[in-house]
Amino acid sequence: MIKKKKIDLTKQIDNLYAVEMESCAIVMTSKHLNIPCYVLRTVSDLAYSNSTIEFDEYLELVSSKFIKLIEALEYE
Repeated sequence: MIKKKKIDLTKQIDNLYAVEMESCAIVMTSKHLNIPCYVLRTVSDLAYSNSTIEFDEYLELVSSKFIKLIEALEYE
């Protein structure tokens, strides 16, 4: 039997609000192939209905921030 070690990510990462697993296969494959990979995800809807921003406005805001982040990473 393999024992799995539980990790409390909230103690390792400041301001952690969510964890996703869907990108894991992409990241693991690119690491195995020694190909650089970045995964950028965002939550586009809230669990409650009283959001203060419309989706199109949110999409524009997030995409512009992602572009700036990607450009900054390219020049590191």
